[in-house]
Amino acid sequence: MNNMYKMVPHFQGVIVTSLSPGGSAIIANPTMKEARRSVEAEAFHYAARTDGINVTHDVVLEIPNNYSVQLYGNSFEAVKKVIKSLENCTSDFNYTITHATFAKTELDRQAVCEKTLENTDFAEYYTFYDDGDGRIICINRCDKRHNDNKICKNGGNCTLYRDLGEVCKCHNVDSIWYLGSDCDMPIHKTPFYAGLSVTLAAMLILVGALAAYAVINKRKQKKKKDIKQKLVNEWLDDDYQWTRSTSPVTHGAKEPLVCGARLDVCDGTLPGLSETLCRSGTVTVRRLVEPAGPDFSNIQALGSLLGVRSDRLIRRFLDRVKERMTAKERHLLQLHYTGHCEPDPIDPFPDVQLDPDFTEDSGPLLYNVAPKMTLCSASPQMLYKVNVKIMNKRTLRNRPVSVCRDKLGGQRPQWRILYKPPVRKWTGDLQWRILHGAIATNSFLSIISPGVLNVCPFCGLSESVFHVFMECVRLMGFFSLLTRCFSLFGVVFTNAVFINGVHYSRATKAKSQMLNFLIAEAKMAIYISRRDKLQAGHHLDAVALWKCNVKARVRLEFHFHRATQNMDDFMQLWGFNKILCGVSKEGELQFNKLLI
Repeated sequence: MNNMYKMVPHFQGVIVTSLSPGGSAIIANPTMKEARRSVEAEAFHYAARTDGINVTHDVVLEIPNNYSVQLYGNSFEAVKKVIKSLENCTSDFNYTITHATFAKTELDRQAVCEKTLENTDFAEYYTFYDDGDGRIICINRCDKRHNDNKICKNGGNCTLYRDLGEVCKCHNVDSIWYLGSDCDMPIHKTPFYAGLSVTLAAMLILVGALAAYAVINKRKQKKKKDIKQKLVNEWLDDDYQWTRSTSPVTHGAKEPLVCGARLDVCDGTLPGLSETLCRSGTVTVRRLVEPAGPDFSNIQALGSLLGVRSDRLIRRFLDRVKERMTAKERHLLQLHYTGHCEPDPIDPFPDVQLDPDFTEDSGPLLYNVAPKMTLCSASPQMLYKVNVKIMNKRTLRNRPVSVCRDKLGGQRPQWRILYKPPVRKWTGDLQWRILHGAIATNSFLSIISPGVLNVCPFCGLSESVFHVFMECVRLMGFFSLLTRCFSLFGVVFTNAVFINGVHYSRATKAKSQMLNFLIAEAKMAIYISRRDKLQAGHHLDAVALWKCNVKARVRLEFHFHRATQNMDDFMQLWGFNKILCGVSKEGELQFNKLLI
């Protein structure tokens, strides 16, 4: 068959792929695919007569890589011409070709590159490129003609490596860091280290400056504290007779000049004056008169003591002190320091009165304080109480004692029992918040958050503090249970008793403690059941939660007292009249049906 196609341009040979007697084809060579060349070939299929055979073979062409498409087409036409010329012709062969069919194999350009580089490790990185003249060129991503060519920035060179593929090889890697894989985002090491060093140095300097400032400020504060303490000790060193008198003869010289005293002129018009006086120890009239004289005329001596060079500032300071002093005080200073009036050791300390200046319209929390107090007769508790109210005067003005007072007919809360044992601290905190209205109810939240509706999650009515703990319909059964419980103690249950608490006295200590404990746990059960309802989680009824908490506390106390062999105290308080619980003959705890 080779003689048939030897005149075809670029002919290389014939490969018979199958033979058959007119039925299905039989593959003559099972390794035929390996034997074929990688260049494109053309397969021709012949159909013989029924008494002949079918022969399928490939015509192998070797096309040069130059105008390959055109040359391949020309060779294909030559093969077709040869086959048609031999059809029904027997002159040159021992057989007759009766019918022939042929098919053109499409040119696989990528296979050219794979076959060319099949013995290397770089074949997977190459792809074909048609230069327009019919020539097939194998290129990788380093070639700019590639559709996805790799661009190396900052003068980098694209290099193909066996295991890595196309990689940008950057310049000056010893002095430059490249953050990107394409030699982009370069960082020069020398400027970077310099900038980092400067930044660290600046941070160290800043930390050192802050530490130094903290130390200096702490020393200043300590020095001020020491000066104030020294001044207070100086005032307390003299053995004063705390009696009533208005004589300023003896103690006028000890009148302070700092810390907000009557003669303190250290305001914004004389900056730094208070620190200067404290640093030099000139904190009383006597210390001021010693260098300046009784008429305050020796400006140079006082300026030297204070370390102030400006005579004008010293004169302004002395004039303002003289303006604060009365004429009688200035005259007494003149007589004292000229020797015409000697101090009498038995002169009494002047009468000092404190007036908080709380008017009737200040509200009940402020107006019930004594209007005037004498320093020598006021108790420490009274002084502390007045000082706290003065410091919080703005927030306490016209504030009621309790938000529930008007609602409960003006009855006063029992403040002393809010935290009295066995009430737990967080339960006492809740009781204090209820009395002051510090509960985040929906009536309050709806004002600050428009997305919250002012409705009760249980009954749908407006939810205030009073509604949550007194007026909601869900509390009717709970309050009926508390009414029966209180009746066993001989006490009438009311809303006022529930909110304000039961009056405590030594005579009814155990009963008062238990009733206030039951009230506190009831408030906590109401609060927790409402919270769980709002969170849309699993929640218990307030009554069930109250019974559970009370029994848990009683059971805990029972085991503790039994372990400490102190059951008498347990029965005296928790087993009061066996209302809540009792102890069986076997020594086991038994709850009253009220808690079951």
